[in-house]
Formats: sequence, C-alpha cells, structure tokens
Amino acid sequence: MVFDPLLGKALDIGIFLRWPRIPLYCHKARGELPRIVFPRSYTDRIQWRKVFDRNPIFVSLADKLAAKDYIALRCPDLALPKTLWTGTRIEDAPGELLAGDVVVKANHGSGQNFFIRAGRYDPGLLSRLTAAWMSQPYGQRDAEWAYHSIPRRLFIEEMLGSVAVPPLEINIRAGHGRVGFGNILLYAKTPKQSVIYLDENGEKTHLSAGGGVTDAELLKVIVPEAFMKARSFAAQLTKDIDFARIDFFCADGRLYAGEITLYPQSGYAAPNPYEQSVMKLWDLRQSWFMQTEFRDWRAPYKAALTRHLDRTGQ
Repeated sequence: MVFDPLLGKALDIGIFLRWPRIPLYCHKARGELPRIVFPRSYTDRIQWRKVFDRNPIFVSLADKLAAKDYIALRCPDLALPKTLWTGTRIEDAPGELLAGDVVVKANHGSGQNFFIRAGRYDPGLLSRLTAAWMSQPYGQRDAEWAYHSIPRRLFIEEMLGSVAVPPLEINIRAGHGRVGFGNILLYAKTPKQSVIYLDENGEKTHLSAGGGVTDAELLKVIVPEAFMKARSFAAQLTKDIDFARIDFFCADGRLYAGEITLYPQSGYAAPNPYEQSVMKLWDLRQSWFMQTEFRDWRAPYKAALTRHLDRTGQ
C-alpha cells in the first residue's frame, strides 16, 4: 500500500465517518476540518493520537487510580491527594467519609467528579450519577480509546483547599522530558473560569478572563513558587511520554499531583497563541507508534508519515 496525500484525505474521510464528532467539534471550535492521517496542527496531532497511537501505557495514565501509582514511582517527593475508599457502588462507601469534605470520582473518565462539603449533598443524585458513570465506558464517541480498557472504579478522595480558598490548578505541557509553557487555572469548571498563561520563568504572557473577571484582577494574582516545582515534576513524568498535559493543584502552599491528561479538551479547543510552542515540544517521532516496528499496513504508513514530518519540518 502506498500512502500519499490523496489517500490520506480519503482515509481522513473514513475516520470522520467512523467518529463523526471529531470533524463536527473540530470545525465548530476552529472553523476547519482536522487533517488526521498527515497532521499539521496541534489539534490534528491530538486527533492522530486518538486514532493511531495505541501506546499501552496510555491506559494506566488515563486511569486516575493507576496514574497515582505511576506518579508516586517517578516522583516520590510529589504529594498526592489521599484516596480514602475505592469500590464499584457508592452505597458501599463508609457513611462517615461522606459526612466530611471529600470528592467522589470515577477513575475511567473525565469530568466525573462530585464535591461534598461538610457532608451536605443529595444522596439520590450522587447514587444516580455514580451509577451512570459506572454503566458505560468513557470516550468512545471521541475515539479516546485509552479510557475503554480501564477497569471501572469509584473512589473517594480528600478535598483540597476550602470554599474560601479553593486550590489553584497548574497545567504544564511537556513531552519526552522537555517542558513547554504552563498556565494557572482559576475558577475551574465555572462560568468565571480564567486562565493565566506563563512562560518558562513563570512570567505572565497572556490572559483569558472568564465571565465577570477582569484582566486587572488576573494581573494581581501572584504566581505561586510551586509553579517552577511543577515544571520540574512535569519533566520527570514525561520522560517516557511524547506529550502530555500534567495537571497539579496548589493548596495551603503545597503542590499536589493532579492528572496526566493525554487528550486535552479532546483536541476541540479554539486556536491558542501557544500552539506553535507545543508543536516544537511534541515530537511525533518519539511516540509509541513511530517507535514501534510493524509488519502490516502501519509500516508503509509510518514511513509516509515520517516523510510528511520531514517535509513540513515538524
């Protein structure tokens, strides 16, 4: 089989038919269809990873519980939020845990979090939500295959910070031990969600204010000393990964590991001024797919993709 640009376009159409949400959501966010077989942009690479790069370690990294073991092994000095209980039915969880400040999570997906403060919550709602989380795998419609093989578990985790002083989220982009830009996320998962982008020295370079938040307010935010520590830990955690967004929390002056995000926003984010810096950081040649020897159709495709990367200077 000879892979050329025309065949690449035809295969892209086949991918669109298999996962119609990919072209729909990419076009909605960016005004164009992704080029997956021969990727050019950052979002193209996220889609390429979802479709082609079946690195076995991705299953452990996507599993919120297994990822804690991965982090603890490679960064023993990095704090982790305590796991207080694991199970498959929230009804089996100790009642005294749910009477405190905790987060109920599922390990096999994204956005599956239920926050409990001082034991105040709706038991019926929690039961319905967790049952729904456990009833099906996550990410199938978006080709996020790494989530599919995760043994589904519920777990209860300690709550970081407080209502008055919620934890600060730090996100670092890194790949193969090299660290790129980072950001601080404020008011996460609310209409006020805001982002402060930072360079390698922790200096503010760009602001994205959410609803009711002003740039002046964001300029007053003090970048925590933990930001530089987060960069160092991100380098350690990605020595064997071609690219990931490493998430951290800073609470009460202490840095905690968050998640290892393999498909940031599923590749459906609007164009970002820092995408080019990620492109320089993320070397597809270091991916599992490109480092693996194949004897089927993937062998000529890998050769064609290598020529594409060489030709486009990626």
